[in-house]
Amino acid sequence: MSGQIFISYRREESRWSARSLYDRLCTRFDRKQIFMDIDAIPLGDDFVKAIEETVSRCDVLVAIIGAHWLTSTDEKGGRRLDDPEDFVRREIGTALRRNIRVIPVLVDGALIPRSTDLPEDLKPLVRRNALQVTETGFDDDCRRLVVAIEQVLEKSITEGRERQEIQPTKTNRYETKSKKDLTSDSLQKEHAYEQPLTKQSQSPASQEHLGKKIVRHKILFALSTLALVLLGLSLWQMGAILSKTRIVPRSASESVVKLAAVDPSLLGTWESLGHFQTFTLNLEFTFNRAGTFSRRYFFDESGSINAEHGKYSITGSKSAPSMGGTYTFQGNDTMTWVWGDPVPVSAPIILTRAGKCEYPEDLFVGIWRTTLLIQGANWDWTLEIGRERNYHSHFEANDDGMFTAAEGKWQMISGWSTTPINGTYQIPTQGDPRLNIWPFNWITLKHASKAASE
Repeated sequence: MSGQIFISYRREESRWSARSLYDRLCTRFDRKQIFMDIDAIPLGDDFVKAIEETVSRCDVLVAIIGAHWLTSTDEKGGRRLDDPEDFVRREIGTALRRNIRVIPVLVDGALIPRSTDLPEDLKPLVRRNALQVTETGFDDDCRRLVVAIEQVLEKSITEGRERQEIQPTKTNRYETKSKKDLTSDSLQKEHAYEQPLTKQSQSPASQEHLGKKIVRHKILFALSTLALVLLGLSLWQMGAILSKTRIVPRSASESVVKLAAVDPSLLGTWESLGHFQTFTLNLEFTFNRAGTFSRRYFFDESGSINAEHGKYSITGSKSAPSMGGTYTFQGNDTMTWVWGDPVPVSAPIILTRAGKCEYPEDLFVGIWRTTLLIQGANWDWTLEIGRERNYHSHFEANDDGMFTAAEGKWQMISGWSTTPINGTYQIPTQGDPRLNIWPFNWITLKHASKAASE
């Protein structure tokens, strides 16, 4: 399906949400149809003109609105949306001004802003029907977004066809009218010159002059008629050629990466440790002979937590560094949690209580759960807090997909993203194989049974 899609998002807060949506859209639409990074504007170009030109060519603009989209500030402390030169304001404002379909996509618990909180050129945004994308319903929400975009693009294609059909009809009508006018005008002129010949008052010289003019006009009329006939034949022949032309769509299999078998040395189930930023994660990989894989990322940590007046601090963590942040309760069974640095999730997190609230006087106590979107993947998080302010935390993410490995190189297409990921591997003569995988760099694989015995 043809048509252009523009993804607008606030880079500092919704980069990973935008990337996840982009990857999902790429499973249905061609990547060339989707424009996401205005940062690609060449140095020296007028960015205002570049934004307007790029947005004006799109059929639909997806506006990703995060929790801090409305209140995001620049380095001087001013609200970004109040700046007429702000990228996001320019992108959405241009689309609204040109009557391009704008679909607000709300992520990280964001709500559609009020018109009183928006600059004048963005006020029409509040009247656009928004899509709420949640971590637990991410797949279904993405499917709804794809359907909405398909409807917009289909409508755009239909309107384009109607314009193309109307234009030739008008052209033919004008050509017919011109032909009739030309014929009528020529006949009138011919009659006008023939009339004086019946009068005896005309001199022989005048009659000879009039005769030559009549001949010239008859020749011009004949040439004009011949030109119209040839034009009609050309248009008829072109239509016949086009009617026999079939546009054969590219087979979907042509765009699928063909994967080879997996190196026998890598077959089986492996365990390893990966270091990402300041975190140490347990990794489990299973590589199958059929060229498929499954993997599991998880880490557990325990320690103590201090919480008072909406602020908390964690100590005694083994897998991750000590950290702190803020929290607020919404009733007895919902808690908003904000992590401090260096956790890669900066947006507020909504935790839901698992089970009943057994200690209303101490709402912190209990088992809390949520799903987080980190690095394009959905992570399940369970946080158990005891009355003595001891805690146990468990993070886990799973995915599967296609995998190939041969001659020291591997390629993976994960369920998290349709974009192939490439890397290298080593099979030493002695010892365990090593896999170079982003973002962990080199990791050593150990067979599950061997790792358990060690």
